[in-house]
Amino acid sequence: MASHHIDTRIDGTTLWVTINQPEAMNALDATAHRDLEIIFDDYAGRHDLRVAVITGAGEKAFCAGSDLKARETAGGDDLPDTGFAGITGRFDLHKPVIAAVNGHAI
Repeated sequence: MASHHIDTRIDGTTLWVTINQPEAMNALDATAHRDLEIIFDDYAGRHDLRVAVITGAGEKAFCAGSDLKARETAGGDDLPDTGFAGITGRFDLHKPVIAAVNGHAI
């Protein structure tokens, strides 16, 4: 389930999601938001996964928020219906998502 700047791995019943763009402080562009939406959609539908852990690559930042350069080029945010990172507007997910914050979370 790897995509754009998002890496995933499964360890038993745990889904590990890593935002992997440390050179940009793990900022999310529109593609990353949509990739995360797809990843969390898949997680929601899988009965073999019980918990998801999201973290950021590198030591400097967990996530700097939206990628401002990409946002400026695109003319604003292009978030999925499920919100920032495909999760903040999601109210139908009945399994935990844990943020393993390492570094700045902006």
